[in-house]
Amino acid sequence: MLNRNFLVIYDVCDDKRRRKVVKILEKYGYRIQYSAFECLFSDKSKKTAIKALERTTKEEDSIRIYKMPESVHIINQGDISFDKPPEVLIL
Repeated sequence: MLNRNFLVIYDVCDDKRRRKVVKILEKYGYRIQYSAFECLFSDKSKKTAIKALERTTKEEDSIRIYKMPESVHIINQGDISFDKPPEVLIL
């Protein structure tokens, strides 16, 4: 069961549903932008998260999940004070 990094972005119209989406995603990763999380999923945890997100959101909401390549070069500029990334991050 290999864990892989995923980028999850969302646009949720309702504040209550948006807070629920954030709570779900916080179980699997950390916030990198207001509407973006970097998550570490196994196949099983990804399916569990997707089911939870499907139960939480409505048709007018949008959630996109992108599998990150094994090697990625990240350039960051600006404030990164959302959540602390893990001490070791290997992408």
